[in-house]
Amino acid sequence: MLRSAPNPNPCTPSGPKGWSSCAYACLFGMSPSRSEFGPGTNTIVFKRNHSYLMLGGARGRMSWCLWHRLERRLYLDVDDVRFSKSDELAIAHRYWDDYVAETVTFGELYQSRITSTLTACMEHVFPQWYDGRIIIIGDAAHKLDPTSGQGANAALETAAALADGLRQGKFASGPNLSHDLASIFADVQAKRMGKVKWLLEDSTRQQQLKSMVTRPLEEVALRKIPKLPIERAFEGYINALDPDVTHEREAGSKL
Repeated sequence: MLRSAPNPNPCTPSGPKGWSSCAYACLFGMSPSRSEFGPGTNTIVFKRNHSYLMLGGARGRMSWCLWHRLERRLYLDVDDVRFSKSDELAIAHRYWDDYVAETVTFGELYQSRITSTLTACMEHVFPQWYDGRIIIIGDAAHKLDPTSGQGANAALETAAALADGLRQGKFASGPNLSHDLASIFADVQAKRMGKVKWLLEDSTRQQQLKSMVTRPLEEVALRKIPKLPIERAFEGYINALDPDVTHEREAGSKL
């Protein structure tokens, strides 16, 4: 889309560093199941400048993630955001002795890994998602820090908004088709932009809280969150849903 668009192009970043950046890297993998992480369980461990997520799975396997705060924010257009196996091993050994359960260390999970990889947690919400007859959705348009678990849901909601727009739209033939499509794309972007910006900010806040990057956040994580009722844990997921898109899909709109 960037290559085909005319200049000046609203999709092009206005600054030298570009739109997409990351403050965290994620080392994630799969290991044989442990009794401490039963099937269907979700375990989050808060640490200073890093955090963990363990997911108990089926068929004798479990998944895990280690989020590591980088020394500085990296930018896609100017930095090398790819990591090597040497980088992965260095981070794994840095946190080797961390306890992720009462009797389980991260090193034990990593040592027994079936597969693993280290990747940058890129974040962005592009200001323009369409040009002419081309539109981008999902991570291409709005990439969230994965700690919130809302990236795929946001992509599905944008796809649903686009499908509804195309279904309800009226298209002219000939040269006017591009104008009609651009109008639908503009409506989709307008409908979703505010929500995905909020989701981006929320995922960043969650990551900072879980990795306790400041003393006040550490106080919240260690003193206040443990006292909250379990129902509060689900409020964030409910607030993450887009009521406009969700309502339209539940009302019976079909592709």
